[in-house]
Amino acid sequence: MLQVDINKRLFHFELEAKFVLQSQIMVLVGKSGSGKTSLLNCIAGIIQPDSGNILLNEQTFFSSAGSLPIQRRKIGYLFQDYALFPHMTVGKNIIYGMKDEKLTRRLMKELQIEHLEEYYPHEISGGEKQRVALVRALATEPRLLMLDEPFAALDDDTRDLAHQQLLELHTQWKIPIILVTHSKREAEKLGDVIYTMEDGKLVI
Repeated sequence: MLQVDINKRLFHFELEAKFVLQSQIMVLVGKSGSGKTSLLNCIAGIIQPDSGNILLNEQTFFSSAGSLPIQRRKIGYLFQDYALFPHMTVGKNIIYGMKDEKLTRRLMKELQIEHLEEYYPHEISGGEKQRVALVRALATEPRLLMLDEPFAALDDDTRDLAHQQLLELHTQWKIPIILVTHSKREAEKLGDVIYTMEDGKLVI
């Protein structure tokens, strides 16, 4: 269970987020610049809230007493810009933090990136980078998965495969997932709960 109750002063507005997420898929929609990525970054530990609390399964990520280091949070996070290591091949990017090689190989096959294993990030397309980053995030078998527009650059067939894989893994792992998307269809297909973010505020 993820519990979030935070405030953070940003440049244009104040981010205020309060919610409890069980083992569900929460979808965040809203205009660009509304605070969606900032909220994910607060949960991940990249940004420090000004006040409040963040807990996952009763482990405190953030409170007035301090903040848990990023590497100890055990979060899978697919960044909007993919954040692949440029000096590592696709294969090495994916196995970084990998827990189960069999699962990882299955993900690579289903998302059609097996043939890219020896390539470097600058040698592959944007859609391929997105699939690599998605597999890398899933391969860590995280306690919490956060995906920032993970399917935007995929073609329709690959997107449908990725949707199916995400739903199957969610059924298997039973962990909280937060997904940011601009697609209403995607939100309705994947989300157990859907929030709209407007100027840093969550609206159901």
